[in-house]
Amino acid sequence: MKLSKNMFSERERGLENEFFHRADQQLIERLKEKAQTEKGRAKLADVTGFSDPALLDELLKAGIRAECVVALTLVPLVQIAWADPIIDAREREAVLKAAHDAGVEESSASYDLLTQWLQHKPDESLFETWKHYAAAIAERLGPEQTERLKGDVLKRTLTVAESAGGILGIGTVSAAEEAVLKEIEHAFQQ
Repeated sequence: MKLSKNMFSERERGLENEFFHRADQQLIERLKEKAQTEKGRAKLADVTGFSDPALLDELLKAGIRAECVVALTLVPLVQIAWADPIIDAREREAVLKAAHDAGVEESSASYDLLTQWLQHKPDESLFETWKHYAAAIAERLGPEQTERLKGDVLKRTLTVAESAGGILGIGTVSAAEEAVLKEIEHAFQQ
């Protein structure tokens, strides 16, 4: 009888050890994820100069990492390209040219993210995140600098909107694209 009690006791300890090992593994994984998030937030804060944890978390949730911050600046171009139901080849070309002009290299994470956005329309939350990003930048800049930045973003965005052309290739902007341009302009209001 002692033998079977001992067997059950050993089996019970084995099950307990397995349970606690699994619980420990789950806790370790959660701690690793938390550390990665905090590390990502810190890197993003360094690159952007923002300290607001809510904004940094919003950027991280949208898939923006420190190495992809440049891609975030191209979100208005992606948004205008997707304003109409499909992206025209000339719009895609115009967005990629604007990215190249901004220093985005084809081998970079920003370029990979951008091409992904051009292949599959990103969720509307990405544009909302960009608007919060633009508002945060506008808060940090003076009125004159904000106007210059807004003018630059609108000029590049309008170039993409006009790239598909209207009748006989004469640049026209659709009503949907016009609405996006107004949202972009409004994002810089202080």
